Amino acid sequence: MPEQTGPGNGDRSIAEALENLVHKRPVLEPILRTFGEILREKARMVERLTHEDRQNRLGLDSSRLTKAIPLLAGISLEALQQELSLSFAAILPVFKRTFSHLEGDLSRLEALHHEYNLDLCTLSRAWLDGNSTLLGDAAQSLRVPEGVLGMAIGMALAPVLEVVALPFREQVQQAGWLRGYCPICGSMPSISFLARLRDPAPESLVGGGGQRYLHCSVCGCEWRTKRNMCPACENEDKAQIYYQIEENHSERVDVCSKCGAYLPCIDLRERESKPSLDIEAVGMVHLDVWARQNGYHPLAWTPWNQVD
Repeated sequence: MPEQTGPGNGDRSIAEALENLVHKRPVLEPILRTFGEILREKARMVERLTHEDRQNRLGLDSSRLTKAIPLLAGISLEALQQELSLSFAAILPVFKRTFSHLEGDLSRLEALHHEYNLDLCTLSRAWLDGNSTLLGDAAQSLRVPEGVLGMAIGMALAPVLEVVALPFREQVQQAGWLRGYCPICGSMPSISFLARLRDPAPESLVGGGGQRYLHCSVCGCEWRTKRNMCPACENEDKAQIYYQIEENHSERVDVCSKCGAYLPCIDLRERESKPSLDIEAVGMVHLDVWARQNGYHPLAWTPWNQVD
């Protein structure tokens, strides 16, 4: 597996990947710079929170991993109240600069947060669980669109949970987690990648010569999975196909003709270090567009894969 991007290196990794992608695909520069600024703020928040506290204050039980239960499933996020507040306060101004058409709604959320009228822990738990009823009711009560509230909560929660996930990297690998959803927070992946073989593995894991990893759309956890398995429906038959543009065979989108889900994939077997996968995913937005135009849906909705 390529070298991990550790705390403190995320901002630099995103900045380097951003400039490389702008050079490679200048037509995508506006969207790359828009989401690049958001992702860099997220990386800075991860670094800040990592330096402050990496203790397991949620009391997570790693034995859950052997039972296919995500560590955060059903766990209250009250112990993360301070971190969520810091992250929310840092992310909102960036959103206001990059999404000027949403400035009114975002300013309202910012004011509500300053007045201590946002229950970030409950809203984050609802967002993570996909509880649209609770989020919808909250959005109506707060007088902001549900989509705007969900976007702000999701992006503020992401760096907090990335720090929560950091101490469990080795335990995830040792547990042999092969499910399609994240072992830490239960979310679906936003991108997958192929890495060179580092140790012996069953044929179902290596397939065409590389190991396949999934990257969580929320907490950034990465785990090895079967080469031919659809993470959404966990189907392993011949229903898995892929599409790639002719001039770049290292990037593709995998689609499942059984459930209709798709997932971008990048081949990192020829790279010495692993780039920021979030910004790489933004740079593959043209494959998202192809997949959606052909009737497929992403495993995880992100702000960038909804761009036409």
